Amino acid sequence: MTQPNKTLGADWICFGAVGKTHGLKGAFLLKTDDNRSDWPGYADLRLVTPSGPTACKVLKNYVSSGFLAVQLDALKTVEEAQAARGALLYVHRKEISVNADENLVTDIVGLNVQDESGKSWGKVVTVVSFGAQQNLELEVPGRKETVLFPYLEDFIVSESIPNKLLVIRYVAEFLEDEMAIK
Repeated sequence: MTQPNKTLGADWICFGAVGKTHGLKGAFLLKTDDNRSDWPGYADLRLVTPSGPTACKVLKNYVSSGFLAVQLDALKTVEEAQAARGALLYVHRKEISVNADENLVTDIVGLNVQDESGKSWGKVVTVVSFGAQQNLELEVPGRKETVLFPYLEDFIVSESIPNKLLVIRYVAEFLEDEMAIK
């Protein structure tokens, strides 16, 4: 969920969406790319619906059957939560804590990808996770479909957000079979 919002600006990062309602007081299951079941403690949020962004705060969060349920002050009834299903939730970059060796997905999206020899393999569209590992989804020139490349330490040589460059380790099994331009 890396959709930027032009009204909010680049410092607001989409981290989830309103899912299925849960209970009678406007709570809902939070949909996230990482299927989180813990609340990261964000205090100042923006709920973006077709009518625009609304500042909101979390009143309550809890885990139900392994899923994170959230109740916002902006959604007071189950009907309001149902109407907001699919609306995106944004948090300001300053509220997100990352370690020195970590990057936000929003910072990786758009990076140019090349291997150690300097050969270009396209751009990062997003980072996806299928449980076992994270993968870079790459847009490769000359191909209609995007391709996946492991986003693991063994396959990443360097990342430079300021230079918009991600250097990957050449691995024939991934690059020749999966990424060959047809």
